[in-house]
Amino acid sequence: MTRKRGHSPEDGRALWQSMIADITHPEDMAKTRVNRRQTIDREKPFYRQEKRYLTKDGGTIWAQITSTPNFDPDGGFLFSTAVVEDITARRAAEAALQRSESRLADSEARLEEAQRIAHIGNWEFDVRTKKRLMSNECCRIFGQDKDDFDLSDDSLFNCIHPADLERFMDTIPDHDRPRAPHVHEYRIVRPGGDVRTLREHIVFEYDTEERLIRRAGTVQDITELKQAEEQLLQAQKMEAVGQLTSGIAHDFNNLLAVMMGTLEMARDRVGEDRHTVDMIDRGMNAAERGAALTHRLLAFSRKQSLRPTMIDMNTLVADMTEMLRRTLRETIAIDILPAEGLWLCEADQAQLENALL
Repeated sequence: MTRKRGHSPEDGRALWQSMIADITHPEDMAKTRVNRRQTIDREKPFYRQEKRYLTKDGGTIWAQITSTPNFDPDGGFLFSTAVVEDITARRAAEAALQRSESRLADSEARLEEAQRIAHIGNWEFDVRTKKRLMSNECCRIFGQDKDDFDLSDDSLFNCIHPADLERFMDTIPDHDRPRAPHVHEYRIVRPGGDVRTLREHIVFEYDTEERLIRRAGTVQDITELKQAEEQLLQAQKMEAVGQLTSGIAHDFNNLLAVMMGTLEMARDRVGEDRHTVDMIDRGMNAAERGAALTHRLLAFSRKQSLRPTMIDMNTLVADMTEMLRRTLRETIAIDILPAEGLWLCEADQAQLENALL
C-alpha cells in the first residue's frame, strides 16, 4: 500500500503511524473515524470500508480496508491490524459499467420515445420456449397495460378483428417450410371497442435444420394513415367526377346555345301569333333553366368562376321549391316559411342552390 501511494517502506511506516488522517480522502475521513471508534469501543469486532487514499503526487487510489483491533489483557486498546486491498481497477470498472448502463438506459428511453412518436412497437416470440416479448409501445397500440397484458396466443388472437383473424393466422408459418420476411395489414379491437388498423413487418429465424425457432417483428398503428388514404381516394374520385361533369356541361352548353339561338330566330319570325310565342317562351325558359343547370355543374367541377351577386334568400328558396319537391320522396312535404325583413346576401347563386340541394 505504501508503494501504491508512491512512498518508500521506511517513509510508509512513519506515515501510517502519524498521518492516517492526512492520507485519507477528506470525504471518507468521517466514516473512518466512526468505524475506528466503534471497533475500539468493542461495538463491533472489526470494520471493512472502501475508501480513497491520497497519493504522494496528488492523485487518488481506492482501497478496501479490513481493520481488527488488538487489546491488552486488561482490555485496553493496543493497536489495529489492517489488511488493505487496492481496488482502484475494480472501482474504475464499476464506474465504467455504471456509465455504460446509464447510456444504455438513455438509449432505451430514446428508443421508447421514438416508438411512441412514430406509433411503432416491436415484439418477438421464441418458438421453443413459447415466450413472447412486447415493447411498451406495442402494448399501447393494442390498448393494453404491459403489466396486465396476457401475452399468450389466445389473448393476442382475441384482439384481432374477427373479419381479419383468418388472414392473420395465415401469417404464422409452418415449422417445416421456411418463409421470407412478410408484411401485412390487419385490424384489432381494443378493450374499449376502438378499432385500429395495424401494419406488421415479420421476420423468421430458422436453425441449421430449417426449423423455425423465432419470430420477430414491428407493429405500426396506421389508422390515421388509412383514413387519409381513403380521403385522398375519395378526393380523386370527386376530381374524376368533376372532370366528367365539366365535359358534359360544356357539350350541353353548346347544345343549349344552338337551341336558344334557334328559338330567338323563330320568335322573330312568328309575328303576333301569341300561341306560338308562348310555346317559344316556354322553350326559352326551359333552355335558360338548362343553362343554369350547366352553371351548377361547372361550379361543382370547379371549372366555373364564382359570380357573387346580391341575393334575396326568400326568393331563391321559393324558386327552388318545385325542384326540391321533385328531388325528395313523395312522403316528404315541404313548407316554406320566408323570414320578414331578411337582408340581402352577397354570394354565388349556383353555389347556394347546390348547398341547399
